[in-house]
Amino acid sequence: MRLRILNGIGLHGAGYDVTGNTPFAYPGLVFGHNGVISWGINGRFRR
Repeated sequence: MRLRILNGIGLHGAGYDVTGNTPFAYPGLVFGHNGVISWGINGRFRR
C-alpha cells in the first residue's frame, strides 16, 4: 500500500464552497480554489 501525501478535500456549506488538496492530517486547504480565486504555495522558499 502506498501512502498518499496529498488528499483531495471539499468544504461546502455554512458560507464555504471551496475544493482543493491538503497534506495528510493537516486541518486546512493548502492548494485550492472557489468560484472567485485560487491559491497555493511556492515550490521553493529561500531567504
